[in-house]
Amino acid sequence: MSGSDIVFGIHVILLIVLIVLSFYVPLGLVILVILLHRMHLWYFDGCILTKADKNIGGMDKDSDFFQEIAYTFTGKEIGERGSHIIDMFILGFVLVVALSIAMIKGRRI
Repeated sequence: MSGSDIVFGIHVILLIVLIVLSFYVPLGLVILVILLHRMHLWYFDGCILTKADKNIGGMDKDSDFFQEIAYTFTGKEIGERGSHIIDMFILGFVLVVALSIAMIKGRRI
């Protein structure tokens, strides 16, 4: 197992854990995590895990995480637009889940 596989695995596990957590943590915490994630993307001009994976040669310099994961699991390439759509879908899904659960449980933000 290479360093690139480890970084890619950390990325996948982190994504899955954060999506699953949206079912269990308060809406305010979900929003805070999303804001921190978006701030890290802005501050580092991209994801630090993706940059690390590219630096050790695990990812193509011209692709991003969602492009890489789509190719890894489906064997098909997607463009930047497809990657952006996946990113926004996951973001929207997490927010809808957290908001729905908050409304069902009568939680405050």
